[in-house]
Amino acid sequence: MTIKTHQRYIEGNAVELPRHGGKAARRWRRAVANSAAKPPRPELRTFSFPLDCTVPTEIFPAANTLYNTVEGTGEGSLFQLLLRVHLAGVGVFSAKKDAESFRNAAAFPDAEFSAALKRGLGIDIPKLTPRNLLNLLKTVPKDARLAFDRSTVANRIHASCFGKRMDERTDSAVRELLEYIADSVTRHSNGYKDLSSKALSVLEELGESIKLRCPDSPSLRISLTASNTSLPIFFTGAVESVEDNEASDFWLHHVIACLLRENPQSKASEVQDAVLSTNNNALSNLFGVALFDAEANPGLLRGMSVADLKNTLGIPISRQRDAERLRAAIQSIPSPPLFHERHYANYRPALGGKLRSWIANYLTRLDTLDKQLNAIGRPDLPAVVDAEIDLILAGLKLTDVEVRQMVHDRHALARRALDCIQVLRGLDGSRRPIECAVEVDRHLLSLREIQGHLESVASQVKQLLEGGRSDHLRPWAEALAAADTGLFVLPRISGGTDDVATVLATLSDTTCKLLSGLERLRETIRVTGGQTLDALLRNYELDERTRARALPGRTLKDEQVSELAKRRFLSSLARLADRLSEKPSEEVWYLLRPLLVDASGPSKKTQRLFNRLRFNRQGRLYVSPWSPARHEPLHVNWQGFERVEWAHELSRILQFVRDNLKSESSGETLQDYIEVLRLFTQFEIDGIQGNLEISKLKAEIDLTGLAVHQRLESALSGATVDRKGLSLLATFLASHLAKMKFTARRSQFIVRHKFSRVGQDDLLFVPKNKTWNIPPKYRDAKGIIGQLIRNEKIISEQRPLAASAVFDRCINMPPESGVGHMLKQLPHDWFLPIDFRDSVLPVVSGLPVGKQTVRNSAVARQLISAQGARLRGPSTYLNQLSDMLLPKRTESKEWMLIFDWIYQSKISMEVRGPRFVANLVRCQPRVAIPVEDLSENETQASIFDRILAVDLGERQIGYAVFDVKDALTSDLPLPIQDPLTQQPAYGALRVPGVRRLIGAVRTHRGRQAGNTKLKQNFDTRLAQHRENVTAEITQRIEAMCARFNAFPVLESSVVNFQTGSRQLDLVYGDVVRTFAFSDVSAHQTKRSEHWLGADKWVHPYLMAGEYDVTTRKRGGKAKPLNLFPGATVNPAGTSQTCVKCARNAIEALKSLGDGKITVGHGGTVVTPAGVLAIMRGTDYPEREYKQARRQKVNLPLNVPLSPGTYPALEVMTALRRTMRQKNPNVMARDTTQSRFQCMFADCGATYHADEGAAINIGRKFFRERIDRTASLKRATAP
Repeated sequence: MTIKTHQRYIEGNAVELPRHGGKAARRWRRAVANSAAKPPRPELRTFSFPLDCTVPTEIFPAANTLYNTVEGTGEGSLFQLLLRVHLAGVGVFSAKKDAESFRNAAAFPDAEFSAALKRGLGIDIPKLTPRNLLNLLKTVPKDARLAFDRSTVANRIHASCFGKRMDERTDSAVRELLEYIADSVTRHSNGYKDLSSKALSVLEELGESIKLRCPDSPSLRISLTASNTSLPIFFTGAVESVEDNEASDFWLHHVIACLLRENPQSKASEVQDAVLSTNNNALSNLFGVALFDAEANPGLLRGMSVADLKNTLGIPISRQRDAERLRAAIQSIPSPPLFHERHYANYRPALGGKLRSWIANYLTRLDTLDKQLNAIGRPDLPAVVDAEIDLILAGLKLTDVEVRQMVHDRHALARRALDCIQVLRGLDGSRRPIECAVEVDRHLLSLREIQGHLESVASQVKQLLEGGRSDHLRPWAEALAAADTGLFVLPRISGGTDDVATVLATLSDTTCKLLSGLERLRETIRVTGGQTLDALLRNYELDERTRARALPGRTLKDEQVSELAKRRFLSSLARLADRLSEKPSEEVWYLLRPLLVDASGPSKKTQRLFNRLRFNRQGRLYVSPWSPARHEPLHVNWQGFERVEWAHELSRILQFVRDNLKSESSGETLQDYIEVLRLFTQFEIDGIQGNLEISKLKAEIDLTGLAVHQRLESALSGATVDRKGLSLLATFLASHLAKMKFTARRSQFIVRHKFSRVGQDDLLFVPKNKTWNIPPKYRDAKGIIGQLIRNEKIISEQRPLAASAVFDRCINMPPESGVGHMLKQLPHDWFLPIDFRDSVLPVVSGLPVGKQTVRNSAVARQLISAQGARLRGPSTYLNQLSDMLLPKRTESKEWMLIFDWIYQSKISMEVRGPRFVANLVRCQPRVAIPVEDLSENETQASIFDRILAVDLGERQIGYAVFDVKDALTSDLPLPIQDPLTQQPAYGALRVPGVRRLIGAVRTHRGRQAGNTKLKQNFDTRLAQHRENVTAEITQRIEAMCARFNAFPVLESSVVNFQTGSRQLDLVYGDVVRTFAFSDVSAHQTKRSEHWLGADKWVHPYLMAGEYDVTTRKRGGKAKPLNLFPGATVNPAGTSQTCVKCARNAIEALKSLGDGKITVGHGGTVVTPAGVLAIMRGTDYPEREYKQARRQKVNLPLNVPLSPGTYPALEVMTALRRTMRQKNPNVMARDTTQSRFQCMFADCGATYHADEGAAINIGRKFFRERIDRTASLKRATAP
């Protein structure tokens, strides 16, 4: 196979590199997967194809009804029907015989039988009872070829009792008894069907046989009462009733808790079967013949009265109300409105799969919550509150008393929630589960709120400690450490779609209420307090003095405090301008410009600085006097500040955005008004003196129907409310309005319907209506194509032929002729057959191709006609479908039909406020088709002899390639020589997507939202950006691994420090989890999908020290290294250690302690590791500055730190600045910290920081993860 290459320039030299993308990348991943510890499963990919058809909007009601019936959870849904069955006390069984067996339970001497076996034979098998034996005897195996002999029957009985066949570990007494029973069964019947028909008589004979060995065994002559229904459901009474007014969100939780009471230790599969029956068998009857018969007439239960329903299902008179509710649920199910279907039995897998997944996750969540709640203790907070803690709490608008109360409340809430969890797990039957579910949900909500506040405090304490200062705060950090763990919620099940008009009306009412509340809050404060800018600035000055007192040895002069307060005010306005659209933003900048562009100074320079602030977001108006930031705040014309009539100007801006909203109603103008109103309301609050009467506030602001959090409730519970409480209220209203801003900005949204077409995997092969000019090379081909083309029965002429004519001849040929190869080359389309009830699509004729035709290629294919839609998409994907025409290539699975109904959305202004309105405009149909690759590819990739060490940088990816065996023999291994470039194999790869992602973060909030779902209140575009960047970075790493035949080693955690860094952290987290282990099941599933089913690789000779969870260190007995298919290493110190001298200047400086540090001439500091040379700035002659600008060169720092004694923190700040400098090349588009400079005077090495970090990551991997002695021994073993 020819390997495609492309030309790349490396260090100025053109190099031909192999391409890595598309099929080549998938083949490489398949080869890597083949080298995993366990062989991967066949590859299954799902292709999504748009459909080339017009689906009329008139069928939306029918589609919506069907979707809500099948996928919904409300009234008229299949889910609601199943719940009503359980809530009526009716159990579901896998077959009619099981229901009959339960109904006749009193006729079976199960207890006496088990006791007799235990007394007579010493055998105790709880599931070996007459009732279970009769059910087994009645069951005919699906496999007709299954042998009917003593061994096979004994194994079936063993599997029904223990879940598995007998093996060499089976107890001999148990084996002997089961074979004795099987012998009696096979002697009295001639096969499984015969056995099923006379199961009662065989059971009776079996009882007599057992009496020969256990004389006191009871008779098994059973008399059963006949059932008047064929349905596998009957009253068991296991589930208690619930009332209609009890929270329906938790009815399923109630059902599961009641079913768990019988055996709280039940496995998830047992609970699933109790809710759904084995293999969801009961649902086929419940959703099928129970509702509608073969002619779509009322089914077995649908036509019954309440009395008949009770009699048929055995519901007692005490559950009369439940029987009425069950009948109402049956009647609420409509006949299938969209497709040609008699009933809903085919939707059994859809609901069953959804519920089974939910139940398994729910039971796991209950176990997790139990552990999380048990772990919540009551830590003792330090009695002394330091000034720094006071500052942290003030910044979070908390007090010491509130934090201590939170810790107490947290423990009490956890205890009460735990009691409820025990009820939901079936361990406590003294309380009703439905009440406990509601209660635990409320407790968890309060706990999460408290947890959030404690996490905020803990995070800021942790930051102070990590900064190398404030060690006296460590007791606070330890006490709050327990708050650093997440707390899950009680899951709810959901589905279906909401009514569009109802949802939009609710959103409109909520928006009006919130907007009115914020407006009235501002007006109430203005009328009551009448505050001025002077009062606002006085409060800001008080805040600044409070911050200064919290820092030991720090003071501020009065003029400094006054300037900081004013800068804080101006900075708020500048940040507001950044968030507004063009017109109102211009108004704010028009107000700020005279203060920043000083006519009395160098106007060009100040204008340039103003432009950088406004357009490039460079520079700041407010900088703390103790901030380690390099740059001073921007100059402000304070005389001009005093001349501005701020009250008038702010009122003018507010009126401007209010008028804009009325005249141009749009999401943009609404967002502008919310932003301005929110900030100006906060200004009013910040300027208030004293407290405000609650009665005045409650008379103006309506909070009914809004989930008010605990702190706000507490703040509003007294007779008055202070400045902090008002700020909480404004934040609460604004945060809810922030969700509405997204709804307002979107121009359209979608309502999505998805239909899993059970049993439908066929696609239609339809020849194109065009001529086929056969390529000459096909005629001369020696393979099957050439043979077929030269066959005169197919191609009788040498001129272009109609594709349809060739098709007609091909389908008449036997399948073994290889005609599928010809069909694949024939110009054709793929159509999706859709059995709409009404005539919606044109009828097409074609050859059905699907799972059955692939598996039974010898069966002749017949043309069919059906309503159909053509599949659109890239030919590379459509060819995957065409491969089904060939033997053992691909196979399609049951497909899913998806309708995206597009609504145009807009805002209209009414008297009460903004209203959201929408119109249905069109439908975008598509189909999702799972396709399994059946081709065999056993090629393995050799990736174990080299590692690719990767550093995920802010703009680039640093990499270094090491030879594994060489690295085992060296303390400071060096990268290998690249065979293509003959240079050391390390460098940095630029990832353009990272820059685009950061740009998207800066602009996405102001953009109009794209396609979203109806109730979605967040924009998915950033998530899509992240997915694209994740794929781009992953592809770059995989390409390097494929090029060097290496496995990747990445840093286990990534931290970035620029705009968009949170988004970049999420991207890098996904990248790391693609190559490394994660204990989160969702991450494992995603990684396994990426690696085509492979999960774990074992290195053939590298040995890793065992990980000790308690000490969080590796040591002890070495074990073979597991890969996934990469590995990780803790990155601590890798970006701080010099590659050349292997010393860490930061650690060396920390070793001198937190006190004062003496700096000598030349910025030298003497440390145990060597002498550091620290710089503080640049000072070059003007000629050199100009020359550097012309040559586009960044000059390095050259002014040493002045001699003297400095606080350790100040020296550390200067050290960090000197260590990481700008790239010497201005055009490099790198970060301002991309160049590493070794700080040791006797070294002075300098290089790209990402490249050095990658080399250190590789070295650290061998130093800390690998047992080099044991690995070398295995590597050199013969």
